[in-house]
Amino acid sequence: MASEMKPHVSQAYKDACDNLIYLKKEQFQVTNYTWLVLAALYILSRKFTAGTVGNDLLIGSAFVVGIVSLLVLWDFQSSIERFRNRLAHVYEDYFTKGECERLGLDAKSKHRYISAILSFAVVVATAFTAWAVRQS
Repeated sequence: MASEMKPHVSQAYKDACDNLIYLKKEQFQVTNYTWLVLAALYILSRKFTAGTVGNDLLIGSAFVVGIVSLLVLWDFQSSIERFRNRLAHVYEDYFTKGECERLGLDAKSKHRYISAILSFAVVVATAFTAWAVRQS
């Protein structure tokens, strides 16, 4: 039988769970905001003719937005993994192996595919925006 959770461990567990929920939602928000900013850059490009300094600045801005978004997404992923490791320790210390299996408590598996999919969406949107701005 696993021991009862101490108050400070309970707080660390709650903190990890709350932060995981927050970070997972924020990954999608970052992707959505990136798309909105890229769309705004494309709309701004309609004011410039192709090959002008303004267009080149917008293309550079699109790449900056894409790079910053990727950095934020992977920073969030790093934080997610840190909180999942914290949960894994709590599960090991306070739940038996059978309880973990029956309750589906698995904090050890990595879920990087969500970050990879969102990163791919950012890269595609950035490349498309840069191409569309170049064409306008």
